[in-house]
This record gives sequence, structure tokens and C-alpha cells, in this order.
Amino acid sequence: MTNEQSPLSLKATVRDITGKKVRMLRRSGVTPGNLYGEGLESKSLQVDTKELETVIHSGGRTSIVNLSVDEESYQTLIRQIQQHPVTREILHADFHRIDLQKTIQTQVSLRIIGDAPASRLPDALLNQLVFQIIVECLPASIPQFIEVDISSLVDFDMAILIKDLELPENLEVIGDDDQPIIRVGRSRVAAMDLRDTEADAAEAEAEEGDEEITDEESDQEESSEEEEQ
Repeated sequence: MTNEQSPLSLKATVRDITGKKVRMLRRSGVTPGNLYGEGLESKSLQVDTKELETVIHSGGRTSIVNLSVDEESYQTLIRQIQQHPVTREILHADFHRIDLQKTIQTQVSLRIIGDAPASRLPDALLNQLVFQIIVECLPASIPQFIEVDISSLVDFDMAILIKDLELPENLEVIGDDDQPIIRVGRSRVAAMDLRDTEADAAEAEAEEGDEEITDEESDQEESSEEEEQ
């Protein structure tokens, strides 16, 4: 299942300040950015930081953003957001102008829903292996997230694959459909105990096989001795 979203709006102005001087913009609550796209000359922009944060928190990474630049308006997607590694302050944002009639490829987050009965098994662990997938669709059909229902996971080693997702016909997944998203595994200690148990069983089976061969050889030797006598 997917969650489609409505377009968002954001105002911007042309930016004349570049280089190290953009620090002054950030101190005054303004974030520098760029607008680019096919057939469009790149523009240096600036937006109000709080308004940008509101758009991002509302799903701006996957939603269409109606970007107003002075007297012009552009349909865009926020393609990249640079943040400070420690404070997470937004340092820069890139806006990509899009054509609403052309399909695009973009990353969409996966959201786990439901309850997996297997999670209540002794030593069971649910391992999520994929957190985002790349999809291709028209910009207006980009979902904010895609739900992954785990209620069908009832035993160890069961998994939900990308091809198991319930997606609308206008959404195509790019990549390996057989890739597991989430799998039921065992805790590390339990997995090690299981491997030890399997190894012991294999060793015991091999020893039994050796004993059978030894008994057969002994019987053959006794038979040969009786014939000689």
C-alpha cells in the first residue's frame, strides 16, 4: 500500500550572495539553494529556513513543491538537502524542476506495519534489510512512503520480498524484485547454538557411518578366515 500526497508550496528569491558569505544568510534564518532542470539555466536561490523545514517535515523529499521565485513558479522536487553533521542544521537545498507529464525515478521510504507472529517465537529476530526502494512513475503519483505488512511472517526464515509489495499499476519498482525487505532470523547466540547442534548431528551421523563400515569389514574378514579353514 502507498500513501500519495498533495503538492506543497514554498517561496524563494534569487540569491546574489555566494561563497563563504552564505554563512551570514544562515545566521539570519535563510537557507541557500539552487534550482535546476532540463532546459533551465541553474538559478541561485534563498528560502526561509523555517518554511523549508516545514515543507521537508510535511514530506517534501518526495512531494511536488510549487516553488515561487519572484514572479515565476516552478514544479519541483527537493533532490538534495545538505545538513551539518552534528547540529543537523540545513546548509543547502537543491530543487529539481520536473515535467508533470514525464515519469521520473526517485527513492521512496518503506514503512513496516502489522504484527509478525514469528516475532513471538523464542530467539526470533526480524531483520529489516531494505529501507528505501527506487520507483519510476509520474511525479504526481510519488508516494510519501510504501507500507510493508509483516503479518504473514509466522516462522523462521520467512521473508517479504520486494515483489510481494502491493503497489498501484502506475508505480514500477527499479531493481531486483526478489530482494528480501525483511526476514525472520535467529538471535546470534541461538544461531550459533543451532549451527553447533547441526554440526554435532552431522559428526554423529558420520561416526555411525564409519562404525557400519568397520562392522562390515570385520564380518568380511571373519568370513574369509572361515573359508580358509
